[in-house]
Amino acid sequence: MEYNATLHKLRSSDPELKGFNLKYFLNSSGLHRDDFQNEEIMHTFIPPVADALKTNTNISHLTLSFCHLKNKELIDIAEALQQSKNNCNNLQDLDISDNSIGDDGFLSIVKAIEENTSLEVLIARRNQIGKGGARGIANFIFSEKKYMLRKIYEQFIGTEGAIHYSQSLMTQSNLRFLDLSNNPIGDDGISFLANAIELNPSMHTLILSSIAISEKGGRKFADSLSRNKTLKVLNLSHNRIGDEGAFAMADAIAKNSSLQRLNLENTFIMNSGSNAIAEGLIKNQTLYNLDLSGNRISFNGLSSFARALTKNCSLKELMISRNPLSDRGMNSLAEGLMHNLSLVLLDLDDTLITSKGVIALAHAFKHHRTLYRINLSRNQIDDTGAIALCLSLAGHPSLRLLTLYNTFLSQKGKMALYEFLGKRSQEFKIFFS
Repeated sequence: MEYNATLHKLRSSDPELKGFNLKYFLNSSGLHRDDFQNEEIMHTFIPPVADALKTNTNISHLTLSFCHLKNKELIDIAEALQQSKNNCNNLQDLDISDNSIGDDGFLSIVKAIEENTSLEVLIARRNQIGKGGARGIANFIFSEKKYMLRKIYEQFIGTEGAIHYSQSLMTQSNLRFLDLSNNPIGDDGISFLANAIELNPSMHTLILSSIAISEKGGRKFADSLSRNKTLKVLNLSHNRIGDEGAFAMADAIAKNSSLQRLNLENTFIMNSGSNAIAEGLIKNQTLYNLDLSGNRISFNGLSSFARALTKNCSLKELMISRNPLSDRGMNSLAEGLMHNLSLVLLDLDDTLITSKGVIALAHAFKHHRTLYRINLSRNQIDDTGAIALCLSLAGHPSLRLLTLYNTFLSQKGKMALYEFLGKRSQEFKIFFS
């Protein structure tokens, strides 16, 4: 009954049905995940859905992810979209991620949306799309037609695919968001993208996590970033940019006037690179979120952060978890926090801190009045550190969340923190393991 009712709503353009999720539809029809891989079963269910899409005029969100769709099934749906009255009117989001779609299937979708003037988001991650698909979508966004496409998530494009994207990005004025994570783009591909980003007039979010770039690629991209005037969010995490890349990124941070969020998690940055980035922060007035988690930064890598936190007024969120900072690093950090007026989030998860380091931080917390969230989880903090936190944070005007998962606190120490801090306000939360 539910199967027929949903198809009827889809076919008749029921005004209450603005979004259609194929996986949920198949599940509600009695199919399970293993059934999605059965071609005979899928060939029974996909054609009726395609036929219903042909007559639909009001679907704005179409989700086809996690259905093990192959080229044939997607081509059927793409042909239906081509014939659909809705194709040029209301479709805004199309998600075909996490299937088994190759270039032929993806190109059929690109062809189907050629005349669409409303599509804003296209998600095609975790498929088998190659350079042919990348060339197709690049030509699509390069078209002179005034498409509304704002966000693209794509995978498996490689270096050649990155080159096609770059050629489009140099002049494309609508695209705002591009996620090319987990692609073997490499240093050659990033060089082309860097040149494009320098000239692109509209891009504000670029996700380039795990794209196999080294220090060379990091330097090239940072050089272009220093001249970019539109990018607000940049994610280069899980790339081997190292200290050389960090030096160039520090120079970009000092010169760039638009970037607001920068993710350099797991990028093999060490002490010299960390200090260079801190120096860049002194001249920066726009960056408010910086993630240096999972690198190789020790206490020596925080020596410049004391001055940076004192001088910088824009940074609000600092994540440096999973670095061997130790108690000595907390002394430098505490010195900067004493005079900082902007930081609201501080993540020090798994940074080899003991209660000695917490005592140094606690002294700074007495003077720092803007912190909203502190994460000290997975550190060697015992009840001595708990007492220091109680004395420094009691009456803190802005703190609302303190996280202490997997520490050395005894039950008594946890209770003391809860009694002293947790009950002072219904808005204040403490999380233990």
